[in-house]
Amino acid sequence: MNILKFARLLKYFFRIGILLAVLAWALSGYSKFRLAKDGELCAAWGAGVAENASALARAKGRAECVHSRANPLERFFFSNTYETLNALPNAPCKYVGVWTRTAPGNVYKYMLDDAGNFSATRITEGRDDGATRYTGSWGYWRGRFVWFVNDHEQWPPDVNPVISEDADRLTLREHDGSVSQFTRLNAVESKACGTSGVSVAEVNTTATDADTSTPPSAPADTIDTSGLLQKRQSAPPVGDWAGAYAASGHLEGDTATQLTVAADGSTSGSLQCPNTDEAPAKNETGTLVAEHEWYELGAVSVNANDTCRLPARYYPLAWGGRHYLLSEPALIYVVNQLNAGQAVDPTLLLRRSDGASATWPTDKQPTLPKPYSEGLLKTPLLAHAANFGGVGATSPSEILHPPPNGVEYGARGTIDVGSRVGVFEGMRLYAPTGPAGLNIIVGKVLIDSANVRLTWRGDWRPAATLDVSSHP
Repeated sequence: MNILKFARLLKYFFRIGILLAVLAWALSGYSKFRLAKDGELCAAWGAGVAENASALARAKGRAECVHSRANPLERFFFSNTYETLNALPNAPCKYVGVWTRTAPGNVYKYMLDDAGNFSATRITEGRDDGATRYTGSWGYWRGRFVWFVNDHEQWPPDVNPVISEDADRLTLREHDGSVSQFTRLNAVESKACGTSGVSVAEVNTTATDADTSTPPSAPADTIDTSGLLQKRQSAPPVGDWAGAYAASGHLEGDTATQLTVAADGSTSGSLQCPNTDEAPAKNETGTLVAEHEWYELGAVSVNANDTCRLPARYYPLAWGGRHYLLSEPALIYVVNQLNAGQAVDPTLLLRRSDGASATWPTDKQPTLPKPYSEGLLKTPLLAHAANFGGVGATSPSEILHPPPNGVEYGARGTIDVGSRVGVFEGMRLYAPTGPAGLNIIVGKVLIDSANVRLTWRGDWRPAATLDVSSHP
């Protein structure tokens, strides 16, 4: 009898627990809905902050508005955001400096100053997922970076948790789960932090917060700590790489076929645009300037809106007795070939005509710049591709006029591994089953997954799942 009573009591408490869980879920959802609506209503209120105030000041004004309208339960759910904004500006000296931010598709150069202001400039010609330059406020609080971009109202604020860090490197997690890598390039001049280095000219183009005033000045003789920074490899003088370069073949995504570099860095190049049969398609002149580990190519004879351009960045590589200028597509090609255990064809790369034979040593691997060197795998990567969709012909004209080798089809899918195990955008994968010409290229990469694009010729269709590897 006691056992029956105990069982009934357990059943009673179990039902009460379920009801409480449902109630908590409902209250949580309703509170977050209310907070979102209050955020929209407070967007125009701004707590009396001037219209030309910084993004941080406007965000803090909105937070005060939301907090004042919230009930005790809503304030509980809002407390994390509210406490974070109240703790800002907070710009720890160990993060003040000049950094590069590498993320799928683009590389930006960031300057973070000691007053909590930042500027970011895009320095690649990769996939354009943002502005070429923007400014705003930055802060750090409890293991998270918080960003506020001027002229862009983002709510809730852009918060990136720190995954890992050392003296000169940070790894942050983005909202979509992808990873961005920050690498320090230089110190900045800062009396507050006692450092000398790059002068911060004008980081923010709009007014800053009243509470982001310059901290008390340090002694006039600042301490130069730039020597404590980890030494970064720098590109050799451009004159050392002067000469005539040519690529006999053509890599997908790389337009250059010839490039002549003078001792003063001036360049003249020929390029082959996609989907054209002209040879050469275009000519382009410019100037090559050393920038960190690479050379930046500034074109002077083309339309800025022209999408068919020479790559904006070249990495110098001396390997196998030859001098190379490697673009991003060329570096991805090299990494994919090495991961697949296949020979690198040097004739596809821009190489200097210096009389040496075009051979690529196979007994060792070249020293590639980051982040490309991090894509070299010690063991083959294994994954499963699935969620295939968007299957169809890549060119409608081929359906009307099929080529002798068959119509090319394409499909999108995903794989179950990501950047955590070395997957990178542009990585090539292989499948043991499927047509001989099956091409699998990685697109957007998250921490534990990635998008892939499949192309093939013929009537084959992918099964529900497909085993893939970095090595054929």
